[in-house]
Amino acid sequence: LANYWRKHNSAISAVIYNDDGLDVANEKIRQLFIGRYLSFTRGNTLTQMEFTIMGYMVSGYNPYQIAEVLDMDIRSICAYKQRIEKRMGGKINELFIRSHSVQH
Repeated sequence: LANYWRKHNSAISAVIYNDDGLDVANEKIRQLFIGRYLSFTRGNTLTQMEFTIMGYMVSGYNPYQIAEVLDMDIRSICAYKQRIEKRMGGKINELFIRSHSVQH
């Protein structure tokens, strides 16, 4: 998700990943402070449509409801869901439950 936001929001100049070491994180910050643009991203970035569909799923919509709202074929929604889960590295529901439990 960090890559998606970086790609779509010019105010985000870099991403510090959770497994970046302290030296790497410090170097990224140093480069930004001296005005360098960091073009390196790691991992996959969701497309706009994937992000939209994921948002509906996290909000509780089922694939049939999403297909109706977006005026798309249910098979397309299911294909998008599979791609999202592949890029995110897990089932959307499991990822949402895990992230939601961390916040509370």
